[in-house]
Amino acid sequence: MRTAHYKVSYLKDAALFDGAFTRFWLGVLIVGVVLVPMMVPEFQLHILNQALVAAVAVIGLNLLIGNTGLISLGHAAFMSIGAYSTVLLTTELGAPYLVAVSGGAAMASAFGIVVSLPALRLKGLYLALVTMGFAFVVDFAIRRSDLLGRDNGLAMPMPSIAMTPLDSTRRWYFVLVVVVAVVAIGVKNLMRRGTGRALAAIRDRDIAASISGVSLTHYKMLSFALSSALAGLAGGLYAGLIGFINPAHFSLLLSVEFIAMIIIGGLGTVLGSILGALFLTFLPEIIRSLLEGRSAFLDEGFDDFRTALFGLIIVAVLVWEPDGFVGRWRDTKSYFRAWPYRRVPE
Repeated sequence: MRTAHYKVSYLKDAALFDGAFTRFWLGVLIVGVVLVPMMVPEFQLHILNQALVAAVAVIGLNLLIGNTGLISLGHAAFMSIGAYSTVLLTTELGAPYLVAVSGGAAMASAFGIVVSLPALRLKGLYLALVTMGFAFVVDFAIRRSDLLGRDNGLAMPMPSIAMTPLDSTRRWYFVLVVVVAVVAIGVKNLMRRGTGRALAAIRDRDIAASISGVSLTHYKMLSFALSSALAGLAGGLYAGLIGFINPAHFSLLLSVEFIAMIIIGGLGTVLGSILGALFLTFLPEIIRSLLEGRSAFLDEGFDDFRTALFGLIIVAVLVWEPDGFVGRWRDTKSYFRAWPYRRVPE
């Protein structure tokens, strides 16, 4: 007789891979990831690469919003700081790509720490307005700087890793898969430890967390620093992938799209960040391909339609599935684990 899948210790509850079922599907995922470049056309693989870059940024934003409860509308600004820093380190100082990307992430993290200072006194809508104001300041600075190319943007030289140029979509795919895997496992492990529990305590009730000995100053600044660093990392990867950046790539709408990805995928979960990024990156392209040549309205105003679609999806998810894809997956697993699908001791 099989027993129910109950966790009977904290170690099991905190385990990264909590059972044979999870490990089996992890193996299937790894095989699928390796086979994707062999089965997906070049254009779709390029879109997938963009989704993977977005996943890195969204994991960072979910760490801030979903795990710490701090709302930010300036995530695209941190991504732009990472992107422009990467380009400048490469073109002006001749730094290798990995060094430039790391420098861009560090620069974004430093700005994140500065922006976190108002978070020590503000939260909710007020904090969101502060981060949005920061995004406007960054956008203004970029558009007025000759060094940053103003509205014309900057070109990124062909990046290379270990003397291997990233000159193909498939090479970029495997690099981005490794980056997403490392970031996902790192953040997942962070959330399983004391730091993750402290961030969750701040999210749920910051006053009670402070009384319990959790340093709000330390952990809020840490959350902003890590979230901004991942956004800067995503910006550096985006600059290398696209080969050209300008202020239009990092608009306020991009920050809203990141929030939509979090809501659709699932707040406070790494898997939800990845699923939301994949879904919202591919959905407009799928709709575009289905309606190509059939609607003059979509051909002329597809960007406006895309924005309206994101808004509609956010409303629908909040009403019918507030826990996102991860919540639906969790409910489905619980349904099939319950009686009569799994026998339990009487």
